[in-house]
Amino acid sequence: AEYWVSVWAVPDNITIDSVTSIQGSDDDTADTTRMHLMSYDYTTNSTSTLTNGTVLASSADVEVESTKTQLTEWSIGTSSVSSGKAIIATFRKDDNSGSHSVNVIVKYHLS
Repeated sequence: AEYWVSVWAVPDNITIDSVTSIQGSDDDTADTTRMHLMSYDYTTNSTSTLTNGTVLASSADVEVESTKTQLTEWSIGTSSVSSGKAIIATFRKDDNSGSHSVNVIVKYHLS
């Protein structure tokens, strides 16, 4: 398995307005995926760097295959994010075959 992690360190209080994703796959058969946008307390130089996870938004199950891409609007769970939080988008797929490409677009404003 391959993993890439990108952490968004939030410098100011924000409110999330919407989350959208665009995804595709090179797999010839349909694969079910699900994604979450999570916020965490971040503690530097700690064995428990990310704690107190909160689901900010989540996608429904999405069927993706090589013949099409999917644009998905996510459901917002918690829209307020305090400064100092770390935000991570997580991705799960049901099948181990195929490679996936995902772009997550987060629309927000300062609060």
